[in-house]
Amino acid sequence: MPHAAAAAVDEDPHRTPGRFVLTGSANLLMLERIGETLAGRAVYVTLWPFTRRERLGLGKTGAWSEVLAAISDEWPDVLTTEGGSREPWTHAVRIGGLPARELSDDESRALWFSGYVQTYLERDLQALRTVENLADFRRLMRAACLRIGGLINQSELGRDVGISQPQVHRFLNLMEASYQAVRLPAFSVNRTRRLIKAPKLYWSDTGLALHLAGETEPRGPHLENLVLMDLLAWRDVQARRPEILFWRTAG
Repeated sequence: MPHAAAAAVDEDPHRTPGRFVLTGSANLLMLERIGETLAGRAVYVTLWPFTRRERLGLGKTGAWSEVLAAISDEWPDVLTTEGGSREPWTHAVRIGGLPARELSDDESRALWFSGYVQTYLERDLQALRTVENLADFRRLMRAACLRIGGLINQSELGRDVGISQPQVHRFLNLMEASYQAVRLPAFSVNRTRRLIKAPKLYWSDTGLALHLAGETEPRGPHLENLVLMDLLAWRDVQARRPEILFWRTAG
């Protein structure tokens, strides 16, 4: 299909936009086998798990564009105008945005998450041939989900899980490349320092993070995670994608 789409675009003298929408999961292994990269002919959009408003059938993220276009004193009025139903944030964290949200009870969702993790570990990662010890990788996923919202310290993670720091570094890179872990950079006026300051660690879905960590009660960092994923879903459909960073004082 990419080859046919590329040929059709080349033969179209008007270069009509929006003629092809190619959807589906990106298999990191299969991408290496595709000869046509579609460089300059395709726009890629990351489809994160459903946001809360998408889950409610509204087809959108939070009102970030409207909020950022207004001064801070007007934010309460903007949000009031947006309306929408209320629900406890702890419930939204437990539900998450993956298909498990459609299941009615915690036990059914736990079974779904277990199958999801098993498929991810035994099929996706093994196809990439990058994880030689799945037990180590699973323990690191659990440790990462227990540290949601914290600064990443790879040496400490390695000591807790019993693996080397270079292996932690490689596993975290793989989790991020496969859209599981999310590393949030730190804000700094100096853009170069943003690259070397310790990022914060979050997960792509709060419901899955609770399952991996073996936790039943959401914590404050899970609320941060929920807001962050809504922000990322909003950011990735903007024509000019803004940076999303965290800010903290020295104290």
